[in-house]
Amino acid sequence: MKFKPSINAICAGIVRVGRKANPANQGIGTPGIWQWGTVAVLLSLSGAASASIVLQTANNPTGNQSYSGVGVRFHVNSSIDVTDLGIFDSDQDGIVGNGTLSATLFKADGSVLATQTFTNGAPGTLDAKYRFKTLTGPVTLTIGDYVLAGYGWSGLDSEHNSNLGGLAETFSGSALVSYVDAPFGSMPGIDADTVMPTTVFGSTNYFSAANMHFDATPVPEPASLALLGLGLAGLGWSRRKTVKA
Repeated sequence: MKFKPSINAICAGIVRVGRKANPANQGIGTPGIWQWGTVAVLLSLSGAASASIVLQTANNPTGNQSYSGVGVRFHVNSSIDVTDLGIFDSDQDGIVGNGTLSATLFKADGSVLATQTFTNGAPGTLDAKYRFKTLTGPVTLTIGDYVLAGYGWSGLDSEHNSNLGGLAETFSGSALVSYVDAPFGSMPGIDADTVMPTTVFGSTNYFSAANMHFDATPVPEPASLALLGLGLAGLGWSRRKTVKA
């Protein structure tokens, strides 16, 4: 499970910078109102420290199919930020051999939003039955449909298809997203990781293939914005006072 870092250090830094900008606070030990206002808004926006949500959960430890281009289509009900992409790790023993597995996130029109690759030398971090890698920056998904798919499966590293046996994937229980279907690519299953799978058979969430971590996109509350404005105004005032002194 992935956790976002704490902002305690940031808040402490604001207080220190505030004292430097306003020497009147030095030695008193009580930060000025702008400092506390800025700290308060950061704390209010830090839903931050909660655990990220995983899109789906694999119920089978071992894969049973070699294919390239299988995944899940989902609907975003309220804006989310995707932070990591993941790939199913059959037997949870790393990426075997010289193969490359990929996880790709697509818009509904097939355009690529993000991709991560996984190899024997750079397998990512194991979380349950998936390996994850963090994106260079969060990818925001607004309301609409998206496809997340996995690529490169072979006899050494296979994905799991519950239509061939075993249990289907368990989709996220978060109200932020809804399951749509489980698309797969064209036969014989050798699609590149830039080709979005579109064929659908039934409504079951068949594939243990690709995964992701996400959170609700932060939305500042009016009170938080007011505090931030107060803090920034106070910072400007304290700097002008320092210059005049």
